[in-house]
Amino acid sequence: MSQAAAGSITGAAGVSLTSNVDAIRIAAVSTLPSNDTATDDDAKFCSRFIQKPGFASAKAVHDAGWFVTGQTQVGGYEVVSFVGGLRAGTSGICLLDDGNVALFKEGALRAIAYGKKGMPNAIGMIRADEGVLKIYDGDVLHQPAALLRVASDGAVSIDPLPRSEAVCKGAASVPNIQNLPINEARDMLAKAGWGPTPRATPVREAEDVRAFDLAKRGVPEVDSCSGTGMGFCRFDYQGPAGSLAVITVGDDEWPAVSSSSVTCK
Repeated sequence: MSQAAAGSITGAAGVSLTSNVDAIRIAAVSTLPSNDTATDDDAKFCSRFIQKPGFASAKAVHDAGWFVTGQTQVGGYEVVSFVGGLRAGTSGICLLDDGNVALFKEGALRAIAYGKKGMPNAIGMIRADEGVLKIYDGDVLHQPAALLRVASDGAVSIDPLPRSEAVCKGAASVPNIQNLPINEARDMLAKAGWGPTPRATPVREAEDVRAFDLAKRGVPEVDSCSGTGMGFCRFDYQGPAGSLAVITVGDDEWPAVSSSSVTCK
């Protein structure tokens, strides 16, 4: 997509469009450009990221040559995320390139959010979670990158992730631990009421060397670690609203959090 200045602008209908996230821009647009460079080389391998159009707006995106990666409704808008290409990598990795989020209203395209110049993977998809619309990046780990909010007057803002997020209909909250080393993340979780849940049977060194080492160094809630690829590890916690699973990545002394998910009671 064409590049626009960061910050707040006004759309054609007088609606404010604001991005408070450095990597993402938003612009008033009325015409959807076509994507003439898309190929199906990696689409089959990365098909888990591609959605069948459910809205007329999503079908228009698809017909223009883009891959639809998300679609929902919020604040009177039909919101569609889409990418120009998908690249398969090792260990099951898929990179989502040239990602965008389009906002349609009353059948017309009103605005498009996109990654700033030099950041083709700033946007990968949108997902609704606990009533909040999140923008995920298109990079290796597909992490949450921003929130998309629509005000009562139709104004659209793209905002940073909050310091904590309400879960299970407000019964609990989870602090933003993304990219923190697990030893720091677990301290923050404890302060928010999420206690470690050690394995029923302690991990054996012969079974999982990485997990055994982490448990030995004071993180007994480690469940398992993958011995290859990205080096993912899983850690389990229990809180007042349910259970929390944390996934880390990497082979540093203390691996960094890549994602977390809550299962409500």
